[in-house]
Amino acid sequence: MLIGRCSFFITFTLLVVFFPSLASAHIMGDMHLHDSFLAGFLHPLTGLDHLLAMLSVGIISTQMKHSHAIWTLPATFIGAMVIGGIAGMCGVHIAGGEIGIALSVLLLGTFIFSGRKLSARVMYGFAAIFAFCHGYAHGAEMPEHAHAGMFVAGFIMATATIHLVGVTLGLLSGRTFKPRV
Repeated sequence: MLIGRCSFFITFTLLVVFFPSLASAHIMGDMHLHDSFLAGFLHPLTGLDHLLAMLSVGIISTQMKHSHAIWTLPATFIGAMVIGGIAGMCGVHIAGGEIGIALSVLLLGTFIFSGRKLSARVMYGFAAIFAFCHGYAHGAEMPEHAHAGMFVAGFIMATATIHLVGVTLGLLSGRTFKPRV
């Protein structure tokens, strides 16, 4: 059953990545609340950089030494992402945001495949900084007529879903931390 659900999410994600016009996050014209939520939900799915970073956070959370990281690392990411999103919506200029997004994909992917364990403080710090950059991009690119609250709710839900897929992939990979008994 879990494999079937995971396959659905992976298939959905691949469709969105390879056929982004099916899920354009930049809806023009007057937006209703539903459209604003959908625009926010689809925004993280339309960029491979966002998708890979958020999957990576989920996977890394399964590889950390403490079991509660499975929910606290993604929660840290989401919290910092919301703060970045608000900054982006308010028109605050953040220099280097795109560099932070690119570094997030590179470094988080490197951590996964190297098997190198970083301290929890460093990992949470990276997650927060990278999430702020991703959130800033989401907020700065919010469609003009979108309802801000619904747009934010949409990108939070999408991010949580992507993290959940990452956690599932991490658990299925068998590379999770196993405490000694």
